[in-house]
Amino acid sequence: MAQYIVEMRNINKSFAGVSVLHDFNMSIKPGEVRALLGENGAGKSTLIKILGGIYRFDSGEISISGEKANITNAHQARDYGISIIHQELSLVKPLSIAENIYLGKQPHTKLGMVDFKKMNRDSRGILDSLGLDIDPTTSVNSISISLQQQVEIARALADNASVIVMDEPTTSLTDTEVELLFERIDMLKEANVAILYISHKLDEIFRIADSVTVIRDGWHINTCAIEETNQDKMIQEMVGRELHSFYSIGELEAGDTVMEVEGFSNDAIDNISFSLRQGEILGFTGLVGSGRTELVKAIFGIDPIFSGKIKLFGEYVQIRYPRDAIAHGIGLVPEDRKTQGLFLSNTISFNMTISVLDTFIKFIRVNKMKEKKIIDDYAYKLAIKMNDVYEQLVVELSGGNQQKVVLSKWLATQPKILIMDEPTRGIDVGAKAEIYHLMHQIASEGVAIIMISSELPEILAISTRIAVMREGKLITILDPAKEKVTQEDIMYYEVGGGKIE
Repeated sequence: MAQYIVEMRNINKSFAGVSVLHDFNMSIKPGEVRALLGENGAGKSTLIKILGGIYRFDSGEISISGEKANITNAHQARDYGISIIHQELSLVKPLSIAENIYLGKQPHTKLGMVDFKKMNRDSRGILDSLGLDIDPTTSVNSISISLQQQVEIARALADNASVIVMDEPTTSLTDTEVELLFERIDMLKEANVAILYISHKLDEIFRIADSVTVIRDGWHINTCAIEETNQDKMIQEMVGRELHSFYSIGELEAGDTVMEVEGFSNDAIDNISFSLRQGEILGFTGLVGSGRTELVKAIFGIDPIFSGKIKLFGEYVQIRYPRDAIAHGIGLVPEDRKTQGLFLSNTISFNMTISVLDTFIKFIRVNKMKEKKIIDDYAYKLAIKMNDVYEQLVVELSGGNQQKVVLSKWLATQPKILIMDEPTRGIDVGAKAEIYHLMHQIASEGVAIIMISSELPEILAISTRIAVMREGKLITILDPAKEKVTQEDIMYYEVGGGKIE
């Protein structure tokens, strides 16, 4: 048996004359979980698309189980035992679990008809091997994202995969679902399946990986056993510099109260009251389903409330629609920037100015100088990495730079209150540090920020106060300036400890 299940040697790849992979080398053993780390744009996606047959490398060599592999398309990659589970799952949701597991390779009867009995029986066997007690005839439409992911793994096993690539597999999962995924990965390891695991969540890497490869700007930087590295070293290797101040953004001094929420209730939240002060970052946390996002959607006028009042700058106001919130100086950076925050098929400049068109367009006349000033000011202030702000589509930017565009769109409205829902989700560590410092800068200029985050280290490091929600209720507000607050303290309230204040 070959020592390595997959070997990629001296892989080079360019697009339109721009080199994105430079003599890249990586080898993975059977049953090994290899983490692949790098900032957005480092070359991770290109590398796995080459392995999966989506892209063809310009030069280099790939070997599978010691034999040179000629992978020119995705079908050949599957024949070589390579399966890629992308961040955006590729299931056909109206079909059953079994039909998805055997999609394109359905067993047939002697009469040439699809043998559903055999397909369901074989699917049942694969699901059982993964410890999944679910009927294979169930429609994929009716199961959770977590179970859909398990179906993707089952499909890979039906393909006799010896190498499974998992690209950001926990992005949409709860903590409990993440643990279930890790259990499946442990089972795959025992079956000698190699896993190439891509994630921005470094705590996951230490939990699940045997080894780690760092890629930066298309270059192989380092490969080592997980016990030979630490978080600071990995961050330094990914970004090419030390990040002593990764979470250290300095102190903030809160001012007068700018918003008071009194007794907000609807289907998702129950009698929530809190205040927000000028220049502070009030962090909201809680498990999935705790009502965090539903609360800010009610504040912003997206969701209606059954009861409750809101006071801005000492006066009661009515916010029935988002336009009312915007008129009162409230902005919302949504959780899903791609579907709710951006027009992906339009330009960066269009996205940056869409919320303030009335400031430079009067009737049919466009004040180009004023428009240009807005675009140039925020492109510079937020240090958006791009080729052309006026011609480049926002879909072409990395996740971190897309988030900066969303942020610039709202900063252009000169908000007094800015709501940021999962502001660093799906972006790399270097971009996270930039977003943290931008948030500190915005708050220090007097903007009050409400931040929702599922990452407890982020909540602890960035928030001036911490609001913990559970089952639609505000359980407590913790003040790290007055008392020591730990992740364990927050989790205690999240999972059922403590009383509502």
